[in-house]
Amino acid sequence: MQTNSATVTCPMTSRTDEDRSWVTQTLGGDKHAYARLIGRYKIPLFDLAYRILKDRCQAEDALQDAFLQGYQHLHTFRFDAKFSTWIYAIVLNRVRNQLRWHTQDCMEHSRA
Repeated sequence: MQTNSATVTCPMTSRTDEDRSWVTQTLGGDKHAYARLIGRYKIPLFDLAYRILKDRCQAEDALQDAFLQGYQHLHTFRFDAKFSTWIYAIVLNRVRNQLRWHTQDCMEHSRA
């Protein structure tokens, strides 16, 4: 009896490997590799930010800040983690900051 020796790869594993490859390329100076990472995650991350902030402009600002911060701190990325988890955490922190700033602004305006 002959068996099929074709290997089936898990899409998440290949995506994770591809992300890590793009991170490595970005760290090596390839800015197009980071653009591919942004392209992969910008829609789900925008959806996340928009669901929390409920404001398109604030969500766009939070996402832009997060991608910039991610690029500036990419050297701190640990390759034993998934890039998606890392960038989601950065976006969530930016969203929390947006909420904090918005709440502080509202409180200051109500005192005036």
